[in-house]
Amino acid sequence: MWRLMNQGKQEYEDCYISFDGTMLVAGNGKIERRWKTENGFPVSLSLLDKKTGTEWLAAEGGVPYMAGADPADRSSLLLLLGEKGST
Repeated sequence: MWRLMNQGKQEYEDCYISFDGTMLVAGNGKIERRWKTENGFPVSLSLLDKKTGTEWLAAEGGVPYMAGADPADRSSLLLLLGEKGST
């Protein structure tokens, strides 16, 4: 499926999606998600919250971490999950 998708960028209002043959980016005014293709399958790379500027990056082992944080330190992920539940 990923190999058949046309390359380029499409936009609708504040939403967009682009594919350059290896990188798929989808977003809007609030978030942006990035994937790369690996052996024809999508692999998640990052999720960006544009309001706060917080970006979660894919890490080996499947546990996301905040950009700029140590991927081995899981406390930043737990803190964010705790904040989400308290609001």
